[in-house]
Amino acid sequence: MRALQSDSIRAETGKVADTQRARRRYAGAVVALLILVALAGASMLHAAESVHTSRKYWIGKNIGQAEKEFGTPTFSEQLIETGGMLVIYASGKNPVHFVFETDPGGRIIKAARVE
Repeated sequence: MRALQSDSIRAETGKVADTQRARRRYAGAVVALLILVALAGASMLHAAESVHTSRKYWIGKNIGQAEKEFGTPTFSEQLIETGGMLVIYASGKNPVHFVFETDPGGRIIKAARVE
């Protein structure tokens, strides 16, 4: 009788272990799928980036064009040495920030993209 009970307990334990393994496999597959979806979304966002996010695009443009693209500057300061301006656009929504230096006429002479 005792041997019959232990066989029954082993069979139940095996079923539980199989169920737990199946759940772990399923959870692993779900996590892998979520990672793939996140990576695909990130690459699509990168591919859809505007040409206007290139620092080379901005050199030679007027600072007014940057204001149209980015809105009000986060920080701006007159540069005594050159007579131009130091203008920073940093948005909490966008992880990419821009720093511009202009000549006295407002033409962008230096641009930096900060991530």
